[in-house]
Amino acid sequence: MLLLAAGLTCFFIFRHQPPRDLPGNLIVNGSFERPEIPTVAKNADRQAKRQLWMWGYPDEMKPWETDLENFEIWASGLIMPRGSAKTIITPAKSADGNQNLELISDPVMQGALWQTAKTHPGKSYTFSFYHSPRPGAHTTLTVSLNDTVIVKLQEDGTPIGTLKWEQFTTNFVADNMATTVRFADETDVLGQGTHLDGVVLKEQ
Repeated sequence: MLLLAAGLTCFFIFRHQPPRDLPGNLIVNGSFERPEIPTVAKNADRQAKRQLWMWGYPDEMKPWETDLENFEIWASGLIMPRGSAKTIITPAKSADGNQNLELISDPVMQGALWQTAKTHPGKSYTFSFYHSPRPGAHTTLTVSLNDTVIVKLQEDGTPIGTLKWEQFTTNFVADNMATTVRFADETDVLGQGTHLDGVVLKEQ
């Protein structure tokens, strides 16, 4: 059993720092800074800013796992539309670091990603992450620790033109020597899903 105490906190200060893993964070690459998207100049044209994204292939994203064919990573400054995307997105900002991840990165209506970390039974942990709707889409993000669903978030991106971040935080007591953090998303727009950033799992 996982003992939980959850809460939602809005977050408005954006940190832009080089790729790193936070000290004490049991999640590897929790801010999705690797692989790194090449930067463009601040005065770059719109076409260059539309290229501030990339596929993160499963082998280079480990220990993150996914049931999709790949991961989709965005960098701060990305402008849409791109390809079949219809909603105009003003320059996106990541919540932590320079990059973030869009969960559904293939033309399907649902997908998941997860990572397993070592934990100690009986020890208390804090788990947190930032999440944002994808502008133009309705999505449902279901978050689990092992087999326990800790929150289901209804994301409505239809009124917004850029990423709008909030932070979710919960505390729990581990009952196993490993804890799997899992994010599963469903969408009503093909290939467009909830954005994630700053995933942290730390012992208290």
